[in-house]
Amino acid sequence: MVESFFSNLSLPAQEQLLLQEEILSGAYGKPGELFLTTRTLSEQRHISVVTAHNVLNGLCEAGYLELKGKKYYLAYGSILEKKHCEALLIGLLIPQLNNEFYSSLSNAIVEEAGKRGYQTVLISTSYSPEEERKAIETLTRLKVAGIVSCVPIAKKNEYLYRDSNIPCVILCHEIDKSKISSVQVNSFSISKKVAQNLIEEGYRNFMYVGTEVLPLENDVRFTAFQMELKQHGFSLSDNDTFRLGTDTKKENPALIQRLSDQKEPIGIFCYHDLIAVQIYRICRKIDKRIPYDVGVIGFDDLSVATALYPPLTTVQYRITTISDMALNLLISKIKSPKAPYDHYYIEPNLVVRRSTLLSKEQKE
Repeated sequence: MVESFFSNLSLPAQEQLLLQEEILSGAYGKPGELFLTTRTLSEQRHISVVTAHNVLNGLCEAGYLELKGKKYYLAYGSILEKKHCEALLIGLLIPQLNNEFYSSLSNAIVEEAGKRGYQTVLISTSYSPEEERKAIETLTRLKVAGIVSCVPIAKKNEYLYRDSNIPCVILCHEIDKSKISSVQVNSFSISKKVAQNLIEEGYRNFMYVGTEVLPLENDVRFTAFQMELKQHGFSLSDNDTFRLGTDTKKENPALIQRLSDQKEPIGIFCYHDLIAVQIYRICRKIDKRIPYDVGVIGFDDLSVATALYPPLTTVQYRITTISDMALNLLISKIKSPKAPYDHYYIEPNLVVRRSTLLSKEQKE
């Protein structure tokens, strides 16, 4: 209770707030049991009979007591039930509900939370820092017990998570690990394997296509991919790196021109499968063959990966594992606020399909 707020209240209001906390703690028994009389309350709290009478009336109006005849009975069962419902409510932040990955992830989290007795409030932020801030404020007003966030957290909004009293778990994105728990895919190790695969298949030219919502300097997949290429004597120039937006129908003239001018086979690592879909579309437009002219690797193994022709080589991991780990961390923090912050890393697999089988294509 905030001291300045409490001191500005009248004496009856102060006594009522203190008694409400004591009643909820079980100090006076269970709902339905007899409460103190006016005179007994006056004597125990060292207040006048008039003040005691006003306090008892206030507790009745607030739903903590019920007057039957001339006696007061405890009646705070509905309040406990409301608090219980609040404690079983968690918030979920998703950047794009029309994105297959985030849609599947949110469904998994909602389903897993339901199995554990929690209801979920889902809010989509569309990658907007302002919408993200408003979403956190909304969840705070709803008094959720915890928050699972899948949005790439804007730098200016990090304080909303670090300074909040609400437990929070971040999925698939980096943040200050000293103040918040997280579940992430080990993008660093798998991105190095992506580079190794392209080299082993015989590609000697490379490109990385990231996402506009994440600067390259903060993109672990790009960093690891570039690092592994350098280990084998290859490099990525500025002309070999691009970032595409979430609008899959919007063309990038510079990328189209870069691929059109490419004479030798080139291996492309895409930040996620939907970017890989755009690469497929460009290749069809400029008559480049996959994997002979262009090798493509995606990330997330969405359903589109096997629907493409040729099927897409991509990084695979279990979304259900992410949701399960996230709720383990969150519920642990809800039940024990002093529990340490923890971080889980999921080790993904590289699923090799025909979009990178250059060596096989060359033999055939």
